[in-house]
Amino acid sequence: MAAQDNALARAYGKMAGGAVPSAGDTDERVLRGFGVSSGKAKGPVKVVTNVEEAAEQLYPGDVLVTEMITSFWIPLFPRIAGMITMRGGMLSHGAVVAREHGLPAISGVEGVTSVLQDGQWVELDADAGEIRICDKGE
Repeated sequence: MAAQDNALARAYGKMAGGAVPSAGDTDERVLRGFGVSSGKAKGPVKVVTNVEEAAEQLYPGDVLVTEMITSFWIPLFPRIAGMITMRGGMLSHGAVVAREHGLPAISGVEGVTSVLQDGQWVELDADAGEIRICDKGE
């Protein structure tokens, strides 16, 4: 059965300035989403589900992984190297503020909070909308 054409995903991909994430990718070390704030970052993952937890557990240089960013998260932005979310788009509050802070950010990464684990190292390329899982020394 051929993959269905998703006009909304194609339109969003054009607006986000990158390719639409492909479900057929075979490289398990690369996750894809939509780059919502340009740049590259590398660091250890910190998966958090609420801002109170984040305030206690985020360290400078961490890559924040969460479901969605709201305005309550913004004071934590100076601590982090990059941000990955399951939800949000180019005009979401988190994306706009990430661009203001010069913080690389990728949104629309389905299931990222269960795929990535605390302490795992990743390299974000928000321009390409890609997250590469890497070894600490890479």
